[in-house]
Amino acid sequence: MRCGAGRKDLAGPKPDPEEFRQDVVRVARNRGPGVPVEEVAADFGVHPKTLWKWMRRADIDDGTPSPE
Repeated sequence: MRCGAGRKDLAGPKPDPEEFRQDVVRVARNRGPGVPVEEVAADFGVHPKTLWKWMRRADIDDGTPSPE
């Protein structure tokens, strides 16, 4: 086997489609009281930090100030 053969298998996971990201962010923003972002992330199979990152990016894209 040549060095580097089959390397594309090691490229890592494909990024999530933008429509999926938007759907997850929308659900997270509209979650009920007492529902943590971590629960929404688990329901969609994404890491909570990833969902927080998507939400921050959406806030920036929407021109919404961050609550930090």
